[in-house]
Amino acid sequence: MSIANCLEYSADNKCTKCAFFLNLNTTTNQCECEHNTGTVCPLNQSCATEIKKCVPLNECLSTLHCIACKYFNHSECYKCAEGYYPSLTEKACISLKPCQRIRKCKACSDITPAQCGICQSNLNPSSDGMICECVAESRAECPSGSTCSALTRTCQTNNSCLSTINNCKICDYNNHQNCYACASGFYLTKAGACQSTSTCSTLTSCNACDETDNTKCAKCSDGLILNIAKTVCECALGSNLPCQSGYQCTPYTHICAQKNACLTYPVMISSCRSCYRSDGRLCYACDTGYTISPTKLQCVANFSCLTIFGCNTCNPSQPNLCLQCVEGLSIYKDGSLCVCGSNNKPCEQGYVCNDDQCQLSLVKASNSAVIGCSIAIAILLAVIVVLVVFLVRKMSVKAPTVVRDFHGIQ
Repeated sequence: MSIANCLEYSADNKCTKCAFFLNLNTTTNQCECEHNTGTVCPLNQSCATEIKKCVPLNECLSTLHCIACKYFNHSECYKCAEGYYPSLTEKACISLKPCQRIRKCKACSDITPAQCGICQSNLNPSSDGMICECVAESRAECPSGSTCSALTRTCQTNNSCLSTINNCKICDYNNHQNCYACASGFYLTKAGACQSTSTCSTLTSCNACDETDNTKCAKCSDGLILNIAKTVCECALGSNLPCQSGYQCTPYTHICAQKNACLTYPVMISSCRSCYRSDGRLCYACDTGYTISPTKLQCVANFSCLTIFGCNTCNPSQPNLCLQCVEGLSIYKDGSLCVCGSNNKPCEQGYVCNDDQCQLSLVKASNSAVIGCSIAIAILLAVIVVLVVFLVRKMSVKAPTVVRDFHGIQ
């Protein structure tokens, strides 16, 4: 009998792994999020496996500088914008500035930020935290043509597995002596060898045969999952069907979505140039002048945050949100507003934030005073002009009479 949301089964038909990050209740043999509830998460929520709770999808994106959430817990940040890294609690993004001068440093030390805490490329911080090294106390990276092994902390020749393991195509990043992926027509066994898929190749989308019964499938391709009998690669759990031509199985949600759906009706993401191969509903790249949103469902115009009153710097990963406000204003929550004081209210145009209150700008006030004075002067000049004209006309009327009187006397 099929178990709802079960991803993998044991030989005795018991669930061994759940889909959608749900937790397996071994007592009831059910897939659930919160322990002993027997229920899954509602729409627009995801199961935070580690804490066994339902959390809003992409909840972590409200964290400043966070651009991607953890798959297993959408309340925690997985990836931060360039120049930042997730904190130990994964609830904040911390600046790399204190330790950025250290070559190949990925995260600063929590105790001494000027030192490196985590290195890139499988390297490890030196004892003083000032260098990223491979071999302990060597104070050196690996020479050209070799890579540091995370398992042995030694420098290994790049792609050394290709000469020792037949039909291997890609070596393991953490240990180049092991194979990571085999050539087409072969699959990687648990022992680390590449074995032919000829015995199970008749099964559509199967790319690895079962080691105990090579007529059955062990692993599916194209995002599909294996049914209980290991004979069909399916998309929706329990459907026993892959996706039809022109559609692809989306990861994690396991539904058949149209390829390149982000460019066509009804999804049609404006200004999107290309879609994700694994999920055609999501945008992979935007047109020039636009940045993809963290949800991959929108292309946002660069510098669009400048429409937010009081904002002078946009968030590079989310240009519709503000990263820095003008002096006196502070960022509200996710950067959608620049607010004044503890009341978290934005100021209207022509006002500035003083003493936690929006007050009339001195510039606006002085401009008003100048305008007022200008009007008063204009009125005074108009009155003077009228008086001058009146006097001139009066003088011109009286002048002929004086002349006539003068001639009359003679």
